[in-house]
This record gives sequence, structure tokens and C-alpha cells, in this order.
Amino acid sequence: MRHGESEFNTANIFTGWCDVALTPRGVVEADEAGKVFLSNNLKFRVCHTSLLSRSISTAWRSLESAGVGWVDVIKDWRLNERHYGALQGLSKERTAERLGRDKVMKWRRSFFARPPEMEPEHPHYSMIEDDKRYEKLRLTAGITKAESLEDCQQRVVEAWETSIMPTPYSPPENTDPEDCVLVVAHANTLRALIMHLDEISVDEIEV
Repeated sequence: MRHGESEFNTANIFTGWCDVALTPRGVVEADEAGKVFLSNNLKFRVCHTSLLSRSISTAWRSLESAGVGWVDVIKDWRLNERHYGALQGLSKERTAERLGRDKVMKWRRSFFARPPEMEPEHPHYSMIEDDKRYEKLRLTAGITKAESLEDCQQRVVEAWETSIMPTPYSPPENTDPEDCVLVVAHANTLRALIMHLDEISVDEIEV
């Protein structure tokens, strides 16, 4: 499930790893999602989400609304939104006008195209580099400066195979709802994961 509406969603800004909050509408969306879970008798054993507040808040609120606020919420940077590099924090519309719509749409929709890297002078650079939630990542693999959808897919699939799938769960036909697993993430991480699971081609995903 994707997180509820965020502040940057309403402003049509490239969000990436910027830690923005849910809007009031986003809060309502999270609460309503929980009610849908409840009405369909979906109860979750565990929830996996990213390290970004908009997804964490959505996870907590939807679980609480579903009456299962006690379940574990596992946070993993690999479920973070795609890192948009130098585009992060910029208006999508104004960036398209300034750099060209074809170029910007290629960065947004292409599976392989990677936007320009986030340089140290970028206003969000130190916010990410100095963020304690990424301390372990910084000391091991290092924090990415920009990602293509392919880059994003590699880490999301790794999270799926090493962390999410090993959790005991039941397929849809199983009538026991206690074994469900909830994943709350972001538009591009979910797009990349669904591409992998449903074996969607590059041509199809770029449409």
C-alpha cells in the first residue's frame, strides 16, 4: 500500500528521501485504509515500511484504525522512495519547463535513466547525509546520490526476498487472516516491486 497524501504531493514536488509529513487528507486516507482492512477482515501479523515519516505514519494510523495497532512495524531504508538526486525538492512542472519535458519525463518514467546526482551544495544533501537513521547505511554501502528505477528495484527486491517473504504469511485463498503481512511504501518502490512480482516488461513499465 502506498502512503497517504504528503505535503510535497500536493505541491507537485519531487520528494524522494525528503522526510515530509502527511497532509490532513493523507491522515484521513490512512485511517480510511484501516477501516477497509477491518471491513474485509484483514488482520496483520507484521508490517514492513520505509524509514520515511509519511509511510511510517500511514502504517501506524491504518493499523490502529484496523484494530491491530499492536503489531510490529519493521522499518527498512530499502523500502524508501526512489532517490531523485538533484531533482529532489524541485517543482516537477517548473523543472520540466526549465530542462525540457522529454528529458524530465525520461528521468521519471524510464527504467534505466538516472537523474543528476545530488551534490553537497544541494539544500537536502546534509539533511540526508547527517540523518542518524542512515548511519549504518552510511558506514557500509554508503548513501546513494541518485537512483534509476532499476537501482530502486534492486534494493526493494532484496528487501522482499530477505526480509518480507521470510515472514510467515498466507496466500489470498487462505481463510486465516492472522497471517497477512502489510507493506506500506512509496509510488516508485511499489512500482518497482510489482514490476518484479508480476514480471512486467521494461516497455510496459515505462508507459
